[in-house]
Amino acid sequence: MTAAEFEALVTMQDGRCAICKCELPLDIDHDHDTDEVRGLLCRDCNRGIKLLGDTVEGIRVALDYLLAPPGSGLSPRPGRGRKAGASESPGR
Repeated sequence: MTAAEFEALVTMQDGRCAICKCELPLDIDHDHDTDEVRGLLCRDCNRGIKLLGDTVEGIRVALDYLLAPPGSGLSPRPGRGRKAGASESPGR
């Protein structure tokens, strides 16, 4: 990727991560099998894709988990949920 191509991609993405839309700094994301550039991502999003196997299937499995978590319906972690009898607004 040339400097001009990089700058053109920054312009196309409004200087933001293609996923979370945060601003610079951005990494060049690429397909690790073909080396084809996909876009610019912040480090967190780039790492997230990598941790999910850098595949559509890995991201699909994570999405399926978020849409139908096996623990849904269980009690919240201690200290995380609203306590019984807690008022809606402070000072009540």
